[in-house]
Amino acid sequence: MSSWMRGLLLGTCLWHTGLVQAEELPAQLDWGRHLVIATPESGLVQRVHVSAGEMVQAGQELLRLDSRALEAHLAEAGAGIEEAEVRLAEAERERDRTRELYDRTLLAEHELQLADIALAEARTRLMAARSRQAELQQLRDQRILRAPWDGRVVLVMVQPGQAVVSHEQPMPLLELAQEGQWRARAELTSEILPRIQPGMSLEVLVAGQRYDAKVQTLGWQPLAGEGLPRYALVVAFDAPAERNLRPGMAASIRLP
Repeated sequence: MSSWMRGLLLGTCLWHTGLVQAEELPAQLDWGRHLVIATPESGLVQRVHVSAGEMVQAGQELLRLDSRALEAHLAEAGAGIEEAEVRLAEAERERDRTRELYDRTLLAEHELQLADIALAEARTRLMAARSRQAELQQLRDQRILRAPWDGRVVLVMVQPGQAVVSHEQPMPLLELAQEGQWRARAELTSEILPRIQPGMSLEVLVAGQRYDAKVQTLGWQPLAGEGLPRYALVVAFDAPAERNLRPGMAASIRLP
């Protein structure tokens, strides 16, 4: 084989190698939907119902802060509502009796006005008691952390008996990721950037499996670093749980 032919074959191989590298960008997996769960309440962790790696369903209780003091206040609020209801019923009966006597001209209008005022005050006291109960119930509910959607517990940051202090800002307690939704993050050069558009359909390859993906983020500002400017590319895709994907796994994004 002549040296010219060998050079042509070598150039062809190098050209194909560069094409493959340009068509498949190295990427890294990340959760598609990830949430750090915190609470504005302070107190002791009473129970932790989940552990890292566990699957949970929307509405499932994950963690509970000690709420015994609130339960006592709620019991008092319930008793206050019962008392206010009794006083309201009595005020209504007294107002009806006063109205009847007034209509028969046996009482002065001033007596009727006093009965109306007493009835209004009884209604106000009942409304205040119910409002107090609702406020306490909301505070109690804030001490119970529930899963906002189906997902997997990524990290548990506290344990029973640990004190939670959230005076200045809510303290993170758990991390939750939505199972099945993933992102692949990569970097684009300015030469490839014009070929990509937000919402474009692409393909992600992970551990020998291919997934249909869509461009979720296309960076406008260059990323920090030396050399040629590079721009962030994030594509989103779904994958079944049995594929056992993990954040940080290597992937590649096939470009058009």
